[in-house]
Amino acid sequence: MMVFSHYTQDCQIVGFLGGFAPALFFAVSGVVLTFQLQKKRMLEILFYYLMLFILGFSYNSIIEFSYYDVIDPISIFSKSEILHVISLSCIVLALGLSRVSWLFPVPFAIHYFLDLPAIGFLTGLVFPIVPWLSLFMFGIFLWKLKVHQKVFMGGIALISLLSVFLLTGVNLNKMDMSLDYFILCLLVVTASSIAIGHWKALSSNGLIQFFGQNSLLFLYVHFLIGSIIVSTFGIPHNILIWLLTFAATYALMKALIRIPQANKSWLFWALLLAATLAVPFFAMSSIPAYLVGIIFALNYRNISRLNLESLRRKLPYLST
Repeated sequence: MMVFSHYTQDCQIVGFLGGFAPALFFAVSGVVLTFQLQKKRMLEILFYYLMLFILGFSYNSIIEFSYYDVIDPISIFSKSEILHVISLSCIVLALGLSRVSWLFPVPFAIHYFLDLPAIGFLTGLVFPIVPWLSLFMFGIFLWKLKVHQKVFMGGIALISLLSVFLLTGVNLNKMDMSLDYFILCLLVVTASSIAIGHWKALSSNGLIQFFGQNSLLFLYVHFLIGSIIVSTFGIPHNILIWLLTFAATYALMKALIRIPQANKSWLFWALLLAATLAVPFFAMSSIPAYLVGIIFALNYRNISRLNLESLRRKLPYLST
């Protein structure tokens, strides 16, 4: 769906369907966080998502390079893109909101009923926490339901969507999330959850698992491959660019994960995060942003091996 969203020309239906990739990504992120809360210390979780938040500026740089001739550091550091909303939403959920996932409509309701001004990453541009936090919470809420309850939830979403269409017409605004788009996101997430649970071939497919377990790496690599294909061949036919992007992304990912992982030291991560923050000011191309993103994606599992004990002693309330 990411590939469809980013590399589709003159096929609005496919591009539109690809635009639901963040809805699935966010819902799954909420579920993964519940697993992390069972296995990891709070400090470790907060530390990881803080680092992911900083990494998000490299992704912002890539987006800026992709669409504009001259990058604007202020724009890069002020937009809430996909990695920012994931990291901030998971921090909020980890601090207690995951326990009340049934309140998933609240962040959207705040966005929908209150005309809030743009406040940085809270209600700012692209993917702010409000309203997108709702989908993280919905993922957790849905995960706890049985199959027949998910079917019932999907039925409610479908009836609600049709009712909104009849009463107000079709809007389906993603960026300034409209009511019908929000309900459609709930329906897509629910249907996907039911499908994965029903067709075991999907949940046990090795290729799907490979992309899923390396989704952060995929995020950076597919953008890199797609940009190379477009700059080299122009805009090829949709099916051709989809196949080329998938095949080349898979091949490069398989090669990259064979690279020995870097040192698990504080210095390594300090230098990597410093490089991430420096990219928007000193880079003349998007290559450095790709590099820091790929290096992070290849090594982020080592974060759990860092010695956080000294920090935990200083912040004892985060030790549970």
